[in-house]
Parts: sequence; C-alpha cells; structure tokens
Amino acid sequence: MNDNEYSQQITQLAEHITELPTCELKYHLWLLVAALRGANNALNNQLAEAAIKFCEQSTHLLKASEQSSEKSQCLTHTRASLDQLIQISGIKQPSIQRQQYFLNVQGVLLGMMFAVIASGIGGVAGTGRAINRNENLLRYFFIGLATGFFLGLAAGYRIPKKLFKDPVVRQFKFALNGLEECFNFLARPHKSLTDEMLKIQQTYFCRPYDLTQFSQQIVHYEILTFKAQFFSPTLEGYVGHHACIKITIAGQKIPLEYSLGSSDIQAGKPSQVEVRKVTGAKIIEMIAFHHFLQQSHACNSRDILTKMKPGDRDCFNYINLLLLGTNQAVTQLKRFDTHDKFIGRNIVCFFITELGPFKTDELDFTQKTLSLK
Repeated sequence: MNDNEYSQQITQLAEHITELPTCELKYHLWLLVAALRGANNALNNQLAEAAIKFCEQSTHLLKASEQSSEKSQCLTHTRASLDQLIQISGIKQPSIQRQQYFLNVQGVLLGMMFAVIASGIGGVAGTGRAINRNENLLRYFFIGLATGFFLGLAAGYRIPKKLFKDPVVRQFKFALNGLEECFNFLARPHKSLTDEMLKIQQTYFCRPYDLTQFSQQIVHYEILTFKAQFFSPTLEGYVGHHACIKITIAGQKIPLEYSLGSSDIQAGKPSQVEVRKVTGAKIIEMIAFHHFLQQSHACNSRDILTKMKPGDRDCFNYINLLLLGTNQAVTQLKRFDTHDKFIGRNIVCFFITELGPFKTDELDFTQKTLSLK
C-alpha cells in the first residue's frame, strides 16, 4: 500500500469514528489513529482495517435496543472484532507481556526510590519556604513532603517504560486497553445516554417549545483552566493547571470536570480561556455525556488512587474525552504555561507531559479533522 492509499485508509477510519454515536470509544480510537499516523507499514495497514471493522460493529452495538436479542449478537461480534484488533497489534504476545511485567516491577522499585528522594527534597524545600515567609514550619514541611512523594512515585514508575519499551507498542497498548475497558463497561448493565439526555431536558426545560428553541440556537461555552492547587494553595504555579468546561443552560452555569470538588466558575479567575460555538442540542449532549461518564469516570478517592495518572487520566484527558466523544476537537489550552514557576514549567511539566505513552499534543491533529462549530 502506497502512502496515498494509506492516507485514504486513515481518513476512512477517522470518518467511521465520527459516525459512531456519542461514546467514550471515540477517545481511545482517536489515540489509536494518532499511533497509526506515524508510519505506513504492513502492521499499521492491518490495524487500520481491523479498527474500521471494530467501528462498524461498535456502531451496531451502540444503536441496538438494550433489551433485544440483537444486543447480545452485537456484543459477540464487537468482542470478536476487538479481539482481532488486539491480536494483530501483538500487545498480548507472551514476550511483550513478560517485558511488561518486568517493567512494572522496575517501575514500582524505581518509583519508591524516586518518591523517597523527591519527598526529602520537597520537605527541605517546604521548610525553606516556610522560614523565608515566616509561615507554619510543620505545615509547609508536610506539603513539600507529600508533593515530592507523589510526583516522585509517578515519575519513577514511568521511566523504565519510557526508556525500554517500544514507544509504538506502548501507544497501541494504551489505546487498545482503553477500548477493552470501554467495551467491558458497555457489556454490563448501565444507564443509557438517551436516559441521561431525557433527564437533562426535563430538568432544564418545562415546555417542549423552550427545548426546541434552545436546541436550534447557536450558543457559546468556555473551556477554562485554573491554577491547580493539588491539596494546598501554596502549590499554585508548581503543579500545572486544572481544566474544566463552563456551560450555561437555562440561566444556570454548570461546570463539567474531573475533580473531587467543583471549580468556582462564577468568581474564580481562570488562567486560560477557550471560547467555542455550538448548537444548544450539542450542549445538551455534552451535559448528558458528562452524567453518563460518571458511571465509569466518577472522580472519587478510589478512582484517584487506583486509576488517575497525571498526563494519562486526569482533568485534561477528561475534557478531551468529553470533546472527542461528542465529535469536537481537543482543547488548545495547555497544562503548563509561561506564568508557572520555573520548577513547575520545566521539571514537573516534563515528568507529566513527556513520560506517558502519548505526548500532550498528540491529538492536536483533530483540530483539522473535526471542525470547531
């Protein structure tokens, strides 16, 4: 297959992704496209073809009635197409799984070592800052200690994979593991997106006329970032920015975000702003999708401790998941900017944005593929 034919194949895959009903699968499929765009070779040709078949089967699955025999058949066919995709990628070959096991062990050991070193540095830095500002010495010491521990642990765990694992295999694994997790969720009983949309309509619109009028309007919404504080305001400028979406519907301002709390979108001063125009129907779709995702992406203590990974699964990834899942391009806002502290924008930024399977700008090509309406 020549380069032109391969480009057409990737374009065809992108079209199949956009034709999928609103779902989380889209996000992971776009990550797969990002990995496939890198090279035209036999493996990527086969993966692109298999991904197109998976999209077709997923479309049937998502459109099937929840209580019909068709749903069961669609689950079987979609699982088979996913298994084929995984088999072609080779991510579950014994040799790769053995390597993954050893890298995980090395990552845990290195992570603990980095955590101890970084927590020591953080404790000393926190103490120095407290003395310099004449603040509570113990409080700043523990803030520096805890911050260093978590950042060191996260960085150390990723370094072996960054150094010794094939970057393309790592990207395939990340994207396909995400697809498998999504499929497993869809195979279990869950609330439907249609039910969530009905709830949104009933909550914010008393009359059908108001709903119809709003759905046809062109409205604005904002993607915002606020200086992240992690667990203390003293960390502003060191740990990047927190992203959220600010939506106005029926006179109410609503934040859509991945966070334990709720951002102050009324009085808070955002560090970055991106304004977009969409139809009111798209706004309803976004809110409903956000509510739907709380079944699999609810931000709670358990999710943060077991699944959250800065740069891979955090507030920015969640915003992009919401956007791509509703056929909109990823945000142009940045996790770090020039106003952050030197340590934040150079050291912490590197560990968060460069050590994951995908760089933070890997999905920027969707700006051209998906039009901003």
